Amino acid sequence: MKIKISVLGAGNVAIGTMVCLIHGLQDYCARDMVRFVLCNTRTPEKAVGIGIDLKNMEIGFNRKVDVKGTSNIDDISESNIVVMTMGQGRPALKKGMPGFSRDTLFDVNAPIIRKYCNIIRNLAPCAILLNVVNPLDQLTYVAYKESGFESQKVIGVGSTLDNARFNTNISAETGLDPGMINSIALGPHGPDMILPWSQVKIGHEAIDASYFLSEKQKHRIVKRTISGGSYLNSTIGGTMFGIGSAVARVVFGLLEEANDKYVPCSVYAGGAYGIEPFSMQGRSEYPFIGLPVRLNYSGVKEVVKLNVSNAEVEKLVRAGARISRDLQSYYGAACDQHRQNKRSRGDNAP
Repeated sequence: MKIKISVLGAGNVAIGTMVCLIHGLQDYCARDMVRFVLCNTRTPEKAVGIGIDLKNMEIGFNRKVDVKGTSNIDDISESNIVVMTMGQGRPALKKGMPGFSRDTLFDVNAPIIRKYCNIIRNLAPCAILLNVVNPLDQLTYVAYKESGFESQKVIGVGSTLDNARFNTNISAETGLDPGMINSIALGPHGPDMILPWSQVKIGHEAIDASYFLSEKQKHRIVKRTISGGSYLNSTIGGTMFGIGSAVARVVFGLLEEANDKYVPCSVYAGGAYGIEPFSMQGRSEYPFIGLPVRLNYSGVKEVVKLNVSNAEVEKLVRAGARISRDLQSYYGAACDQHRQNKRSRGDNAP
């Protein structure tokens, strides 16, 4: 039986994801055992057209590519992995206009995530769910809550992209091959991301980055990494291939079960790194936040404990608390609206 990977959406993120996944299969030992579905119900002909265009990549790969573009949501049934890209992106910044925060997308995108996670639960109950919709960490928790999936089967691909940008910017500043640089990004996907210099090592000898970089250069790298998404948003409308490559990195981590490797993903914190729980509808819960994890066929195998500095841990804990407050605020408002709707209908139930 083939491994079925479905991507919901037909925008730039979905296209970049499909291209990077298909291209990445070149080095995957079981590449002929994977099939893809690109599903978008809002612009049906677009999804079908993209599917055909992707099929036309076969000659470049000298092999058959099993891909289908569709507007029928039932075509994602029995998927092993579902990638959620359906959501409103940040409008492109215009000169003289204020910025558009990721957080302002929460109220817009949360209902979309809730809708499709209910569909995914019914059509692909055994799937691993990958979210790329912003605000990433908050909406990955919403996906977990609304899908009813076990926490290890819901993953946000945010810090994975931040890590790629961090690595790229270190390479650009030093002139070193990116393959020689070991780095990681932690925490939220957004301006509060944590880029721990304590974990940046160069080459097989794991030389400290300070040997190659001045403090001024480090500051420049951090600034470029944090603003990377905003720059792409203002120039080309948002990331396409960067996020696609990040999704592919997570997908192949799931498929290959490489126990000696870890990737940063937004995952259920579960108390790791001292991140504290919060109260959610009478239960104790943890936020989703970018942490280093090992992956396998079942999703998140384990959170990896890195020897980060006390200051970096404190930043991580504070960031987790901010995400928790966002979730409490959202679900508190949702419950209030639910009760108001019942009263307006004359329902007596609480």
